[in-house]
Amino acid sequence: MSVPNASTYPRLQPAVHGTLLFLAAFVCLFLFMDRSINVYDEGIVLTASMLVGAGEFIHRDFYANYGPGEFYLLCWLFDAFGHRIIVERAFDLSVRAGILLLVYLTTRRHAGQGIAALVSLVCAGWLALVGNSGYPVYPALLLAIVSTWGVVRMLSGETRRQDAFLTGIVAGGVGLFRYDIGAFTCAAHALTALLVLLLDRRPLPPLRALAGPGLRAYVAGFAVPVCAVGALYAAQGALPGLVHDVIAFPAAAYAATRSLPFPTLRGVRLLEKASLLSIYLPLLIGAGILAGGLGQPRLFVAPAPATPPARSGRDARAVFVIAFAFLSLLYYGKGVVRVSVEHMQLSLIPALLALAAFAGLAGRARAWIRLGVAGLLALALLSAVAMVALRTGERQRVVGDLGWLSGFMHGTPGFVLEKSTADRLAGLPARPLLLVDADRDAALDYLVRHLDPRERLFVGVSHHDRIFANDVSAYFLAQKLPVTRWHHFDPGLQTSRAVQGEIVADIERARPACIWLDSTWDQVQEPNASAVSSGVHLLDDYIGAHYALSQAFGTTAIWCRKAGART
Repeated sequence: MSVPNASTYPRLQPAVHGTLLFLAAFVCLFLFMDRSINVYDEGIVLTASMLVGAGEFIHRDFYANYGPGEFYLLCWLFDAFGHRIIVERAFDLSVRAGILLLVYLTTRRHAGQGIAALVSLVCAGWLALVGNSGYPVYPALLLAIVSTWGVVRMLSGETRRQDAFLTGIVAGGVGLFRYDIGAFTCAAHALTALLVLLLDRRPLPPLRALAGPGLRAYVAGFAVPVCAVGALYAAQGALPGLVHDVIAFPAAAYAATRSLPFPTLRGVRLLEKASLLSIYLPLLIGAGILAGGLGQPRLFVAPAPATPPARSGRDARAVFVIAFAFLSLLYYGKGVVRVSVEHMQLSLIPALLALAAFAGLAGRARAWIRLGVAGLLALALLSAVAMVALRTGERQRVVGDLGWLSGFMHGTPGFVLEKSTADRLAGLPARPLLLVDADRDAALDYLVRHLDPRERLFVGVSHHDRIFANDVSAYFLAQKLPVTRWHHFDPGLQTSRAVQGEIVADIERARPACIWLDSTWDQVQEPNASAVSSGVHLLDDYIGAHYALSQAFGTTAIWCRKAGART
């Protein structure tokens, strides 16, 4: 039997440490996971994955404003492990743990272990308590960090051509989860390369190097996923739907129907003020980095050597700061329409990565720059601590029900991860980990017991002239395919006459025995056009003529088709 050489262990140690860090992050994120199923955002991902599994194609057969990446990945995971929400939650937690691992590894390399630990703790607070499970922003952000790190290494002369090609593939893959984030990531990489070119002071400009084999390999790699998906969409006839779902409709309605004003800090509690600082933190960090760069340019400008070297003499940390600062800036622009900590989280994490690397650079900077960096790190920590204090107990979390963990580990009857359709049919008492409110749970029991398993379902709201959201999760929880391609509601879309006409035709064609109408969001009045009635009552009139209330469960009502109802 061969004995491993002692020199093998140093090579194994980073992998072992990385695995342990990932597992620790996964467990911590699980313990602070919100146990409630988000009926809208999480429901969108769950139901779209179910539709993919049923053979329907994104943009052609169902409306979607996200990329196909998470839908198809979850579809494969559901096929392998069962159509259960816990599968999606495990995927989501793995992605968030991967982001935390990347945050720690990259900042430790560029700023040292102490700052890496601090930044990782701040990001852990945001990732544990902010954002909905299954949100495609997280896998997009994970790939964006990987690809941006690759671009930094490429511009610092640390990678080979094949590495640049792989970096391009990963960057192109970002858009498979969120089209908009993919476009912003590509723009950030281009701006980074341009600024590095402008700041380089070698006697021979690096244009040849930047436009040489490395850049060509990156562009070729980026084109692989983009062209492959584009060709697939064209072959499946999904391009018109793509243009409508991702370009035409959002351009016409998103800002008008989803915009929110920046929150004011006046009149709110101190903890809430500190928490809301997270929204402004990327701007403060960007301004601090810009001020430091202008105050001491040599931090970013490479020294001009006597002879042209093979690679720039610039500190790789400077390239890292530039790359992640651009990433944060462009992602911040995405969040300015719907302003909240949740929507700014995409910008927050790259901003903190840039700040950490800038802290590494500031070790040789002037005192006022070092003081500014310390102040920004303190603000980030303060904001994260305040948010943790506010949000830890606002929802049901795993850590708050250790009795469930004990019962589940001991195999106590009724302690399940989630209620399945079989549990609902059998009427067995259950204490699930993943929860819906009692009224929705009762409505789901009713549907599963009274509808044919092969029958499709329509999930609407109490009135369709004004829409904020709908319970998209009901399709997945009841394991019922939607009756229409417009199952995922957005204000300005299902409120229009054209789309309501299509939904009416879809319902009339399928004639489902029951439909689900929800009044949960009737009183939601945001300061945008979603609060204004479109004046279109085509769908409501059709439902009133062909369906009658059968059972009500709180804000959820099940309407059944009237006997002898005609078109």
